[in-house]
Amino acid sequence: MHKWIMFALFIAASAAAVVFSITMIEPKEGAEEEVGENELRFVLSNFEFDQQEYHVKLGETMNVSMRNKEGIHGVAIEGYDIDIHAGDSVEVTFDKPGTFELVCSVMCGLGHAEMVATLVVE
Repeated sequence: MHKWIMFALFIAASAAAVVFSITMIEPKEGAEEEVGENELRFVLSNFEFDQQEYHVKLGETMNVSMRNKEGIHGVAIEGYDIDIHAGDSVEVTFDKPGTFELVCSVMCGLGHAEMVATLVVE
């Protein structure tokens, strides 16, 4: 009998984990949030950024965040020592001019290596 109870608990916990992960990954209908004037938000899906190139002004301070539209990802801004994940928000002063590579910082599957975009600070 003990084995059946453990089996039932395992099945219930597995089902709860699947439901929780789906609600965390997939956005709700109409859940698109407005991006504020001083906010830079990356929206990632399998296996791409929502834009290939992002632009910010040199010296500008912005709240940088990211959202997973599909899958689980992170964003590293090479040259700025920034690595953010869903739910994170960091205030960044873009004080280095140039072109910086954005890469997915979470191993997300077979297309992970091609998941790259560019940040232009001008």
